[in-house]
Amino acid sequence: MIFHPGIVRIKASSAPGLRQFLLGLLMAWASFAAPAQFIDEGFESPPIIQPDRVLSASMLASGNHRVLDDVLTRENWLEFQIESDFGNFRPPSVAMVSIRIQEIRTLAQAVDRYKRSNMKLAERLRGQLTVGADSFVDILASPISTTSKIVGQFTDNVGQTFQEFGEFQPQEQRSTGSAVIPYDQFEPGDPILASHKRNIASQLDLDIYSSNPRVQDFLDTLARARSSGQQSAGIVTVSLPDDGRIRVANGRVEASIRAAMTHNTLNQLYRRNADALSRAGVDAEVSDAFLTQALLSPRHKTAITEHIVYLDGVGNRQALLQAALGTGNENEAVAYVQVARLLSSYQERVGALRQLVAAGHVMLATTVSGGLIVVLPYDIVFWNETTRNVFSDLAKFANDRGYSHRGIISAGLFSELAGAKLERLGFEIRPRFLHRR
Repeated sequence: MIFHPGIVRIKASSAPGLRQFLLGLLMAWASFAAPAQFIDEGFESPPIIQPDRVLSASMLASGNHRVLDDVLTRENWLEFQIESDFGNFRPPSVAMVSIRIQEIRTLAQAVDRYKRSNMKLAERLRGQLTVGADSFVDILASPISTTSKIVGQFTDNVGQTFQEFGEFQPQEQRSTGSAVIPYDQFEPGDPILASHKRNIASQLDLDIYSSNPRVQDFLDTLARARSSGQQSAGIVTVSLPDDGRIRVANGRVEASIRAAMTHNTLNQLYRRNADALSRAGVDAEVSDAFLTQALLSPRHKTAITEHIVYLDGVGNRQALLQAALGTGNENEAVAYVQVARLLSSYQERVGALRQLVAAGHVMLATTVSGGLIVVLPYDIVFWNETTRNVFSDLAKFANDRGYSHRGIISAGLFSELAGAKLERLGFEIRPRFLHRR
């Protein structure tokens, strides 16, 4: 794990002890910028993870794709390689590989269905989607320098920064010129065409704002076909294997997200989400900055908003939005959706949360029973100097302040050594918290 400066905005209503603790960590951790040593302290190198440890058999391969065994550990993320009929992909996390596989399998099934009802359309789709299938797909993006300006609106009054746990990308790769996907280009200017595209995407459970150019070509082609009078375009169903994820509130939150994406234009989504966040007690300044953050797609913003709404009664919910302002790329955006889902799932399955606190990229939460929870969206946590320092200090703080319980919920795995060390420090770890055992 590596630290880099992150933004923390903690309201005056936040627990004073926790606020003072974060200030103390800034001073204590400033000296840990040097690379971790893996020789004398019993630390471990980034582990090699086989894809079958984190992906189901149905996700590993199908008649239209396969995930290669060569998985790279980059910081706390796992980078995969997918070969498919529609091009090859390098998703930089488990969450992203799940999205790409779902897209590939959906496109493949839909094209196959069209062969039975509209062969001409099926052949046109197949010709478009398989162009360059033997090379890696360049995910749609263009350089726009906006994130630092948006985040900067908050930095003037923050008064503190925080050396945070597990940065999302190596710091040298982050810049004010981060690649931003121009999401507004995915919404057709013709409102009828746009409506067709949204409805087709909803029917097939695809994201109309997906950065996958194959998905965009597919949806645009079907929307144009339907607009030209081919009513059968888009009227197909697909059936994918269960991905093993736990759905919050039996899927009602995801259903609400899907409905919002189906029935709202970009401008309507902004107003809808702004109204929902206002009712949830989020400051208008924070809400606007979040909803205009260029590296979060409309779907990311809507998903996070719906989980904010679900966390009714939890204090300082806007801390999650403030943390998400630091999003630097699509993988980070998806990670914040994971954080939102982790919080909602914890609230539903374990017990009531009291309030949220943003520590740079990482979310902390306190519980009504006096516990302290660390929320991690990462694929892998392993034991190095940074991991030891962060959680040793957190354990000491929890003891000194009398927290009755301290836990870590993670979307991913812990190495065996990291798990043992963290449990020795008194943390209850819950790996793969969003997946059924």
